[in-house]
Amino acid sequence: MREMARKKEEVVYSSKQGRDQYTENGERIVYVERQPKKKKNPFLMGCLGLILLLFLLGACTAMLGGGGDTNKKEASTKETISEAPAAEKETKEVTTSEGVTTEEATTEALKDEATREQKAALQSAKNYVEMMPFSKAGLLNQLTSDAGDKYPQDAAQYAIDNLDVDYKKEAVEAANSYNETMPMSDQELLQQLTSDAGDKFTQEEAEYALQHMEK
Repeated sequence: MREMARKKEEVVYSSKQGRDQYTENGERIVYVERQPKKKKNPFLMGCLGLILLLFLLGACTAMLGGGGDTNKKEASTKETISEAPAAEKETKEVTTSEGVTTEEATTEALKDEATREQKAALQSAKNYVEMMPFSKAGLLNQLTSDAGDKYPQDAAQYAIDNLDVDYKKEAVEAANSYNETMPMSDQELLQQLTSDAGDKFTQEEAEYALQHMEK
């Protein structure tokens, strides 16, 4: 029994070494030296931590950078779209601020291309309508007739086309002038305003004059 008991061994970890000892029950006590745990290399762990940190920073930077590029691209696209109408609006404002419409600009361009005689005929037409009322036909006759200015037909027509005048108002002025100097009946005044021997206003312009002249 004692031999069997001795087969049971109780392992005790100790830094002591020596001959075998037995307990009171006859169990052999074996002393085994405890090996200290190996310490991890701090330099190696530091390097691994630094590499991991750099990897994480790189990933974050790539994500943020990609998002920034996308935002910049979207902002640039919006800016390009918004600038287009802004530029068109600015062009319109410049045109409006100068007070020049498309029609007026075309007229000015035609004036620049006009000959000296055409420009002279236009100035003569302006002088005539400032002095006394004229119909379009009467003014054209005055510019081209031998008893008038003797302008060629093309120069006189250029003047008529580029003269800014309301011929209905001219007819009203003519009717008022006749009424002040030689009173007439409506029929006689209408004939005077429309006849070839008279003022050569159109029927519409003469009737407008009768309706709007001073009574």
